[in-house]
Amino acid sequence: MSDFPSTDDIRVVISIDFGTTFSGFAYANLFDNKENFQNDEMNFEYYTYSLWEGKALGKFKTNTVLRYDDEFNEVLAWGAVGLAKHPGRRKNANASKPVELFKLALGNLADDLKPELPPKLHLEKEERHKKAITDYLKKLVNLFYNILGEVIKQRVTSHWEMDFYETTRLIFTIPVEYSYKAKKVMRECAFNANLISKVDSNKLQFTTEAEAAAIYCITKKSLRDNFLKDSETSFLIVDCGGGTVDLTTRKLLSNCELGEITERAGDFCGSTFIDKEFLKFLGRIVGHNAIKLLREKNYGEMQYMIQEFCDNIKIPYTGDDDNFTYDFDIDRICSVLKQYVTGEAKISLEENDWIIEINNDEVKEMFDPIVERIIRLIHVQLENSRACSAILMVGGFSESKYLQKRVKEEFKNKIAHILIPPEPTAAVVRGAVIYGLRMNPSFCNVQIPSFKPIIKNRVLKYTYGVEVGLFNSFSSLAKRGTTAEVNQKFDGTFIPLFPYQSAVKFKIYISQKYEVENCREEGVELLGELLVDLPDIDLGLDRKVGFSLCFCEEEIKASAVNLLNGQNYHTVFNIDAES
Repeated sequence: MSDFPSTDDIRVVISIDFGTTFSGFAYANLFDNKENFQNDEMNFEYYTYSLWEGKALGKFKTNTVLRYDDEFNEVLAWGAVGLAKHPGRRKNANASKPVELFKLALGNLADDLKPELPPKLHLEKEERHKKAITDYLKKLVNLFYNILGEVIKQRVTSHWEMDFYETTRLIFTIPVEYSYKAKKVMRECAFNANLISKVDSNKLQFTTEAEAAAIYCITKKSLRDNFLKDSETSFLIVDCGGGTVDLTTRKLLSNCELGEITERAGDFCGSTFIDKEFLKFLGRIVGHNAIKLLREKNYGEMQYMIQEFCDNIKIPYTGDDDNFTYDFDIDRICSVLKQYVTGEAKISLEENDWIIEINNDEVKEMFDPIVERIIRLIHVQLENSRACSAILMVGGFSESKYLQKRVKEEFKNKIAHILIPPEPTAAVVRGAVIYGLRMNPSFCNVQIPSFKPIIKNRVLKYTYGVEVGLFNSFSSLAKRGTTAEVNQKFDGTFIPLFPYQSAVKFKIYISQKYEVENCREEGVELLGELLVDLPDIDLGLDRKVGFSLCFCEEEIKASAVNLLNGQNYHTVFNIDAES
């Protein structure tokens, strides 16, 4: 059990968009937003970090990449600096290897889609991605300390002492489909990176990338004054990132509150899967075995080659020019690949000076399997929703002109507005910092009696219940698909199993099934436990206990009350299954 979270000491909010291919963060001081809280305004003041090293300087995100020493003990470089450089700039091209895409290991991906992380990261395969995540977060911690020192000096009176663990609220954004186990891993990594003082710290909260993106959109005045000006307006957020694409249909309620209409949806069809299609295309020309050997023996050069593809083809591609061509010079970009090319492929490439001419149709074939998957997702989401006024595309992949074009062509006759908000890459991290600012602030004596949480309700992704009886029966409290208002309780009344019991332990289980009968069924998982004292044994079975689950903004609170003597017990599950 733990106490309910206290927000009295929070002075700074940091949001972290830890992405598959790119990551970023934003931060805000509650003092700067005092008037916004008092006046119930939406013009929040926050700062999106852009002082990254390397090619990411001036951008809102840097690469989710680590470069280790040969033994994978020390991080030599990270972010954009950790990416592979042109082989000609280094004497030893394989001195160290960039590690990336490690976030994908947290998702429910097929094994062939999960990244192969270097064995030297950890002896146990299941621990390798955890080490990489922890090491990346450690690098962010150093930036946080430097930034917070400046923020506090500039904005807060000098008599306040800065204690990072007590005065900083961290908001992690996560994909829709993450299980509570994945969030538990994120907590463990954050703790090991010294971001939080204990694993279950309430100073770390989660919100989904889709929810954060929706919050960002409704705080943009240009959107609120146009198609979002009326309450009860529904809109679809399509968050296209590097690894995942997340969809959520929202209804804008009064006072800029959000209601969720359908269950959220997500899939692994982000921009990195176009990179995989590019490697397949290249393999058909140079030989798939050549690509396999390149990956195994010269991973750094392969990543540099992919960078060149992204910078020169993937990012600028629009699909508008049928005559589009690009000369991909293997000798210049990845000369080491030549040694693995054999047979007729080698003869043909030598005749063309190792230049591969890539045309419009070939690039389109790389994009289309991924783009069509996104379009199918949108179709399904719209079918599950009531009338939808707009599609808002956010996330780094949403900046793709070709993706924008395909979505607009597909849905122009169904949806009146298909829009890309300003700076869509930063939409998630900015929405998350706003979310953190609005979590019941009390800093600087800010009192807002009329304040309401920005997330009004959500459709439950899981069925919740407790174990009862001798045979592990499942007693349902809240079923999947139920619309739960923020702070709504789902409760039941229970009695001891035996008359001589001096305590009862409530075991809370969850399942993605709509109907559950037994806690030992496949797919039923233990969420947590709450122990309740039961004195007055002489009363036998006549000792009723009320038990409830409360779905807060990003926490599930369990409470139990001894109805005989009023004793009450509470615990908070910070793993947040519904995030």
